[in-house]
Amino acid sequence: MPIISQSNNSANSLSIPAIEVERKLIKDAYFAIRKDEAVYEGEESTYTVVSGDTLGEIASEHNTTVAKIKADNGLSSTLITIGQELILSAATKKGDNISFEKINGAKVGDEVYILVETENAQDLDLKMNIKQGLEKGIVELDKELIVQQDEKNVAIIKSKVGNYFKDDENVLNKDDYKDWAIAKVILNPVDDDTTKKWNEDLDKLKDKKSKFYILVDGHSDNDFYITYHGRNPNDEGKPDHKTTPNYWLDIDGKWFEIEKACDCGKSLNLKFKCVKYGSQYGPVYFGTTKIDAYSGWNNLVTQNKVSSEEKEIIIAVTKNEGKLDSVQSYDSEIFSAGSVQKTVNSSGKGEFPKQVTKFKNDFPDKYKEFFEDCGWILDNNTLSYKDPSDSSSTKLTGSTLKTKIREGFDSTSYESKLKCKILEPIVKAMKDPDFQSLQVIDAKKRLNKVVKFKPSGYSYEIKSYLKSKLGKAVALDHHINRPAYVKPDLAEALDNFFATKDEEVDEYNKDKDKKDHKAKISRNPNEWGENHSDYETIILEDYGVNRRMSKRDGVSVAPGRYEHLKTEL
Repeated sequence: MPIISQSNNSANSLSIPAIEVERKLIKDAYFAIRKDEAVYEGEESTYTVVSGDTLGEIASEHNTTVAKIKADNGLSSTLITIGQELILSAATKKGDNISFEKINGAKVGDEVYILVETENAQDLDLKMNIKQGLEKGIVELDKELIVQQDEKNVAIIKSKVGNYFKDDENVLNKDDYKDWAIAKVILNPVDDDTTKKWNEDLDKLKDKKSKFYILVDGHSDNDFYITYHGRNPNDEGKPDHKTTPNYWLDIDGKWFEIEKACDCGKSLNLKFKCVKYGSQYGPVYFGTTKIDAYSGWNNLVTQNKVSSEEKEIIIAVTKNEGKLDSVQSYDSEIFSAGSVQKTVNSSGKGEFPKQVTKFKNDFPDKYKEFFEDCGWILDNNTLSYKDPSDSSSTKLTGSTLKTKIREGFDSTSYESKLKCKILEPIVKAMKDPDFQSLQVIDAKKRLNKVVKFKPSGYSYEIKSYLKSKLGKAVALDHHINRPAYVKPDLAEALDNFFATKDEEVDEYNKDKDKKDHKAKISRNPNEWGENHSDYETIILEDYGVNRRMSKRDGVSVAPGRYEHLKTEL
C-alpha cells in the first residue's frame, strides 16, 4: 500500500499509513455518431416457403414482421421462392443496445455526439465547448461555436456523467456508459441566417472545411480537483505540454473538421403536388426545364455526340414524357425521374441507379454532393436512403422507402403541394447540366438500341423498316413506355401490312395472265426502293395507333402520342 511520508533531517521522521484517494479523471473526449441495434426475444424456428406465400402472410402467422424476416435472412427485397427455407424469430422487441462510432468530421447541420470518458466521476456535472482551432474559420480563433442542444442555441454544452441513458428503459446496455458524459448536439444554430453564413464562410476556405477542438470543464461547478488526461501526445508519444490540459483534439492529426453542408435541394424551396394514380397517392414535381431548352445541345451536336436528327427525335419523344428535372413517386416504382422517366424499382435497382452509377464515375465530386452527402446510397447499381441528419436512422429501401417518400401524400392532401425532403436532392441532381447531359446521351443510346431490334419473327432490324424520323421516334416512344411490346407489336403491324398487300396482289393477279402478274412485296425492306416512304406510312398508321401502351382513365395513350409525334416531326 502506498505511504504518504514527510521527512526532515531529524531522527523523528514521521511515517503515515497510506490513504487511498480516488482521483477523479477526465480521460478522453471526442465526437461520435450513435448506432442503435435492436434486440429481440423469442425462440427461433425455420419455415419452408410454399406456393402462394408472401412475406407479409408469413410474418403475420408467425408473430414477426417483414422487416425482421428480411434482416434475419439477409434479404434485400420481399421476393421469395418455393422451397426457400427462412429463419423466423419472434418480433418482440426487448430493447436496444447502443454504441458510438468515433468520427473526425461532420457537416454543418449534422447531429453528432460529444463523448467524454471519466473515472471515479459519476454524477459529475461537465461543461464543454466546441472551439475554433488553428485559425479563423466559422468564428474567430479559440472562440466557442454556437450549436443546438435540446433545440436551443448554446455555447456551453452540459452533461452529467452516467446520466444520459439513466431514465431510458429501452436502452439495455446503459451500464456501459456509467462513466461517460454524453451530449447530443446539432452543428448549427437555430436561425437559418447564421447557418447560411457559416456555409458561405466555409465555401471561401480552400478545402471548404474548418478545424475545431473540445474543451472539457469538470472543475468549475464541483468541489474537488479534476485531473485531465488529454490525448494530445507529441511525436514521441509523450504528453504535449504546449496544450492546455483540458483541451482535446487541438493538434495536427486530431482536429475535428466541420465542412460546408450539402444543400440537398433545400434552397430550391420545392413543393411536390399530391396526385393520384389508380388507388395510389404520391408526390410529383413536374420540373421546369424542357429538353429542347437544355443548354448543352450545341456542344453535344458540335462534338458529334448527338446528331441533328437524333436531337429532333429525342426532343419530340420526350415531350410525351417529362421535363429534364421532373421527379415522381406515385405508381408501382419507388420513384421515376427525368425526361424519359428512368425508374428505381421495388428492389432499388433499375435504369435510374445505372444512370447514377455513370454520373458517379464521370463526376465523383458532384455525385458525393448530390447523392451520398444527402443520404442516397449507391451500392452495386442499387439505391437506398439513410437520413443524413439523424445518426440513429436506418437505411431504407424497397417498399419501406416508397412508403417513407409518400408519407403525408394521401387522400387528405390530394392536389395540395407539400414538401418532400427525401426527393429534394434528386431534383437538385436532375437540374445539374452534367446530369442532364447524361439524360440526353442515354436517350440517344436508347434510340440506337431500339432501332437495332428485330420485330418478332422478322429478319431485319427496325431501322430497315422505319427509316424516317417519325418511324424511329414512334419506336423509341414505345420502348420508353412499354419496352416489352416493341418487337411483337411492330411485328403485328408488319404482318397486317404484308397480309393486306399480298391480298391486293392476289386480287390483281386473279384474272390476269401469268406473264402480267404482279410480284408480291419483298420481305426485305431494303428492296422497297422508291415505295419505302409510302409503305412505312401505312405500317406506322397501324403500329402508331395500336401499340400496347399505358392507359389513362382506361384509354390507351398510344393514339394521342402518335398524333403528337406526327405534329412534331
